[in-house]
Amino acid sequence: MKRGRPIQLPRDRLREEIYRVQLQQVMDDGMLTMLYLSCDSLLPELYEVLGAEALSRLIEIFGGTTVRFPTRRSLLEAVRDVGIYRALYPYRKNKHSGEAMQVVEALEGEHGLPPVALWKTYRRVDEALGRGRSRMKVSDDGGLW
Repeated sequence: MKRGRPIQLPRDRLREEIYRVQLQQVMDDGMLTMLYLSCDSLLPELYEVLGAEALSRLIEIFGGTTVRFPTRRSLLEAVRDVGIYRALYPYRKNKHSGEAMQVVEALEGEHGLPPVALWKTYRRVDEALGRGRSRMKVSDDGGLW
């Protein structure tokens, strides 16, 4: 049997092909590992969404702890609540000033919440931020630094 000449690929293309094959092997091994570890977790799904490198970093940082992700709805509500907090923060000491009343009225129209609910939302966010104050400060305009 006569041997033919090996197929010649350009170096860059050959490197890309080798890299692709190696990467696929790593991904397959990674997925098998995640399936093996994931009796009651979402590791395979996270692996698919994040990829091997990001998931490894996530595990490195949070390994051994339980991590909870908010629902989309609760995340949107939190964004709304923080917006209300930031808008009301400059008026926290003078809630009944004319300017504060205008802001409350605008928020009431925007969110469909009565003034009492807006200020309750402000207090709820302020209390939650108060528990984490060692990590951040709130400036006079309601911004974080």
